[in-house]
Amino acid sequence: KTTDNNVYFITMTDGGANYTPAGQKFSYEDSYSGLPAQRHCRQILKRFKESGIECLSYFLSRNSKYGFGEYEENAFKSSYGKDGVMIPMDNFSMISKTLNDLLTRSTVRWAA
Repeated sequence: KTTDNNVYFITMTDGGANYTPAGQKFSYEDSYSGLPAQRHCRQILKRFKESGIECLSYFLSRNSKYGFGEYEENAFKSSYGKDGVMIPMDNFSMISKTLNDLLTRSTVRWAA
């Protein structure tokens, strides 16, 4: 647990939680992905929050005029929940706005 400082976990991704060992090509048989990885990601983020760590996750995707891929968007939402922000590649200024909102919220809460 942390009580002395504001601690943040910020991640940027292109979809849901997954892992493929270095040097291997992605394959569904050999990788850690799908619902088990999404559940695990939610559990870890829950532990972080219970420890006083503020979480913010970004899904960086194609230009917004093409939209987000439905599978990737659903996997991201399942993995990161309300702490996830969809960021189109043509609007990176959303990152600075959401980071500023997070820092402002944390500072106000800390001062109260």
